[in-house]
Amino acid sequence: MDWLVCILHLETDAAATCAIAGLIWFVQVVDYPLFADVQSPDIRGYAARHVHRDGDRGRPLTLIERETAALRAVWSTSEATARLRYLGLPCLL
Repeated sequence: MDWLVCILHLETDAAATCAIAGLIWFVQVVDYPLFADVQSPDIRGYAARHVHRDGDRGRPLTLIERETAALRAVWSTSEATARLRYLGLPCLL
């Protein structure tokens, strides 16, 4: 049973990481070039809407990544990963 939980945990983490990477790629390739088409007076409103919408898309994925990393830190039992646990946990905050 522990192996099943571990595999599901790693798959969830990998899926969230891939989804975030895809979102970042999409924003870099598609969204940011569109900023050039916005007229100067409208750029601040457009940028604010862009940040709000992308935050709504990325926030759940980031929370999933954070929770899976925290679980991985708590579940790690070997001495080698215990050291990494204490180094990595502050990065989650």
